[in-house]
Amino acid sequence: MNHQLELYKKAAELAKIGIWEVNLENNEVFWDFITKKIFETPENFTPTIKEALSFYVPAAMIESIDDQMRKSIATGKPLTSQFQIKTLKGNLKWIEVNSQAEFSNNQCIKLVGTIQDITPQRRLIETLELNHNKFLTAFDHAPIGMALVSPEGNWIKVNNSLCNILGYERSELMLLSFQDITHPDDLNEDLAHVARLINGEADTYGMSKRYFHKDGRVVWISLTVALVRSADNEPLYFISQIKDITERIKTSERLQKERQRLNNVIETTQIGTWEWNLTSNKMTNDSRCFQMLGYQIAEVPLHRITELFKQLHPDDVQIVNTSLDDCFTQKTDYYQCEYRMRHKDGSWVWIASHGKVIKWSDEGKPLVMLGTREDISKRKQIEEVQLKTMAIISDQNKRLVNFAHIVSHNLRSHAGNFQMLLELFQMETDEQERNHMIGLLRQNADNLFETIGNLNEIVSFQLNDKKQTKSINLLEQIRKTLTAIQALAEKQHAKFSVFVSPELNINYNPAYLESILLNFFTNAIKYKHPDRDPKIRISAFLEDGKVILEIKDNGLGIDLEVHGKKLFGMYKTFHDHADARGIGLFITKNQVEALGGTISVESKVGIGTTFRLSLLN
Repeated sequence: MNHQLELYKKAAELAKIGIWEVNLENNEVFWDFITKKIFETPENFTPTIKEALSFYVPAAMIESIDDQMRKSIATGKPLTSQFQIKTLKGNLKWIEVNSQAEFSNNQCIKLVGTIQDITPQRRLIETLELNHNKFLTAFDHAPIGMALVSPEGNWIKVNNSLCNILGYERSELMLLSFQDITHPDDLNEDLAHVARLINGEADTYGMSKRYFHKDGRVVWISLTVALVRSADNEPLYFISQIKDITERIKTSERLQKERQRLNNVIETTQIGTWEWNLTSNKMTNDSRCFQMLGYQIAEVPLHRITELFKQLHPDDVQIVNTSLDDCFTQKTDYYQCEYRMRHKDGSWVWIASHGKVIKWSDEGKPLVMLGTREDISKRKQIEEVQLKTMAIISDQNKRLVNFAHIVSHNLRSHAGNFQMLLELFQMETDEQERNHMIGLLRQNADNLFETIGNLNEIVSFQLNDKKQTKSINLLEQIRKTLTAIQALAEKQHAKFSVFVSPELNINYNPAYLESILLNFFTNAIKYKHPDRDPKIRISAFLEDGKVILEIKDNGLGIDLEVHGKKLFGMYKTFHDHADARGIGLFITKNQVEALGGTISVESKVGIGTTFRLSLLN
């Protein structure tokens, strides 16, 4: 008997199945040692019926246990149920209880049964259910098309993304098979893959294929398929993932066409291509790169960058290195450079090279660079001719602007003086003063005639690309200019002080000199200080073989810190004045520099300005 008991204990320990009994006659409860282990109670623990029921959670489950006990008693049949308990140590477990009623004289005297801890199995089932639900959620809401397909090719389940890809309602698609919507040119390959899965020759397959959209157009898709088998290894269904790659295919086709077009362009334009491995310092050039230098590929060792650099024009080495450094340090996205290389016949060939680093190291160093090389010698020759032509046109334009200013400024000064003298003449009643004004008018007319003559000479000489100069008495020219603006000076109460030797002559263009003097003299009056009459000091002297002419005024002055850099710029004005056009100083500076002179300025706001002209003599 003891042997049998020991044998039972070992079997129970291995099976982890406990035995219990409820004696309904004396309400005693028996738990074997396995049952007590499941409930985590001491070995000497003997529960009452109430204590035994208190382990079950939630409390409402007790009613279910009562129902099971009554059903077992009523039917006499064994029952199996699953319950959740909370052990004496507070741990939650799931148990499976088998119960059987025993009767005596048709009276149930006891309930006996077994109990087993099924917590691991229950958790596994819950995990499987959770994973199944997650799969269904992922299946239904996947951004790519997904389908379950029977071994015969019929849809078992499809998601919304697949319906959207193919343009069908779910109910419409379920009436079709995948063969119905597959492009006939792709069907045989697809079926061959399916056969391999069914025959166990592969676990999955993938392919690109074409489906027909509901509207008849072709949809390119990337298909990945796996086969699910039963426990008996029988095929159950296929899991298919379908991704719309129509745009990718179209893009690939466009790129292929672009690549072909680029190859045609390169072939037509004779552009050379190269690849530079910076690790090995080896450069691979195509045949056109060598042909533009007069070589065949096998003739020269130009596959190393050091040999290639030997062919560079010495004056262009620095610009090539700088352009490469800017690209390698990622200051620029691309390498672009124009330089000269020595042709086989010794001449220099202009090259335009473009490149881009296509591979970088983890440290940000360039590893591989691709590029093109083009012979631009003819273009450079055309550019040289164009530059010379533009220089001629630019010079002619400057002359035209200069001449227009001289005409406008010089003649306007005479015209303004005429107008003022005539107005004074009309207002004057004294006969002697009127005669004086008539003399001034005659003198002004003579100056105007001389100015027009100078302008004619400018036109004549500039047509021959020459600047006419002749010896001019500087004091005499200053006096003529002051006479031309006498009416303006008297109106503004301007006083001129002239400190110039009567013997000082200058070899200069008369029209230019008159224009320069008129501009400075009229500016000194125009930009006078509002609180005082204009006082202009004119002085001239020889210094190092040059005539130094200084014009100093007590006018508004110029803020050189603000306007110094743009003082002689075109259309730059520095004071609010109705006649300010911003052209006078620009033209004057050009006139001075055209004959080899220089001009400088000193000025203080509210005090005045001094212009210093250094004129070649």
